[in-house]
Amino acid sequence: MLKAVPGSFLFIGNGDAENGGHGACMVHNPNYDFEDRNIPIGAAFGVQLAQHYLV
Repeated sequence: MLKAVPGSFLFIGNGDAENGGHGACMVHNPNYDFEDRNIPIGAAFGVQLAQHYLV
């Protein structure tokens, strides 16, 4: 997608299985389990990033 449209990827962290996290593998793995508690963190980061560049 980034070859067609300018953009970037961001890894907010999802933990690891050894330390009690859910995201011990990458997103396209059938065993991937997104940690829903990261949604507010990622959303807040996106808002702050947009505000930084728009203000």
